[in-house]
Amino acid sequence: RFAPPDLIGIGDTRALPRRTRSFRRFLVFFTKHPRMGTSPSSGVKKEKMQKKKSKSKHSGTICVRHPLAMKFDYGHNKSGLYVSGVYGSGSELQQDDVVVNVNGKSLANLGADKLLDAYESELKAAKMRGDKYLELQIVKPSSSSSSKKTAAAATGTATVDRKQSNNKNDLLPLPPKKIKMVLWDMDNTLLSVHTRGVWFNAIETLVPQVTPSFVHLVPRLLDSGYAVGVVTFSDAEVAAMYTQIEGKQGRGGPDLVYPVIRGAFARAERQSGMDAKAAEKRADALVEKIYAVGALPDFRNQHIAEFREKNIPSNKHWHIERVKDMHQKKYPKAPRIRNEEIMFFDDSAGNIKAAEKSGVNSRWVNPKTAFTKDDWLQALESLEKD
Repeated sequence: RFAPPDLIGIGDTRALPRRTRSFRRFLVFFTKHPRMGTSPSSGVKKEKMQKKKSKSKHSGTICVRHPLAMKFDYGHNKSGLYVSGVYGSGSELQQDDVVVNVNGKSLANLGADKLLDAYESELKAAKMRGDKYLELQIVKPSSSSSSKKTAAAATGTATVDRKQSNNKNDLLPLPPKKIKMVLWDMDNTLLSVHTRGVWFNAIETLVPQVTPSFVHLVPRLLDSGYAVGVVTFSDAEVAAMYTQIEGKQGRGGPDLVYPVIRGAFARAERQSGMDAKAAEKRADALVEKIYAVGALPDFRNQHIAEFREKNIPSNKHWHIERVKDMHQKKYPKAPRIRNEEIMFFDDSAGNIKAAEKSGVNSRWVNPKTAFTKDDWLQALESLEKD
């Protein structure tokens, strides 16, 4: 979860470090605007977002204003744009919502490619106009379905697809020799839940959420000489600022990725019969070989000097290039890995589309199941066709 509005009011920030003041303004942007009210510390009574019944043909549709700077993952749905995760709070837009209209443009009944093109076109136009918000018409899911993953993550209850929990993972083949690197997104991909970018609960609650197919494949890939990495919008810089403001430990980026997957590897080794000490040692050795890059583009572009002039794009292109840089630095005599030598898995259709355009072998992962053996087998099948 992210900080609630009453902890991120403007207040007197002069005594805070410069970057903390900047970050506080960033947080207030998500919680302070005419239709969502102001933070309590401003002395103005907080108002709730007004939900309007839409005139759209979709029953149960409501209208919301979503901050343009608040990143969310999305995919294709037969009714519109499916929201698989939101990086922040302060918006009515939530995981599992379906966006059927953006800024007056309908997204309903469009094919996957046309849907993504339509949304990204409106997003680009809004940024060029200098808009602060997107006017969205959304359909909310049933309360039971929307809360299932959140409850599972908080309690540590596994929610991975049953298809992943069988012994068929033992039969998963390795990629062809032309592939040198395999990359995964974190939220709703290698994890069966979405962390919203910063995790305040115990790491142990996320360990069971790492998908069995990921846990099975990664050690085999590393042992066979493939490079492996995680590229995520979860950001350690954002987590550090929330930690400073809330006064409790939050994790993001590599600081979250590494302990979670380490715990998953150690857990799997213990379950296979390895003693605890040896399992921990094996997990450490695996994690040392994995690259992890985490950055939330909108935050870094606004609040970190080096990215203000040369922005990080709102996809995984920058992240993938950083992983390639890390691999090149580790193996300076080896040729730099090319995009066509990479396999990439992500639950956000926008990230997949951008990666495909750059030549990366990309596979969209259904956020409702996260990464499964079927995703892997279908990705390998696609490689054979190319």
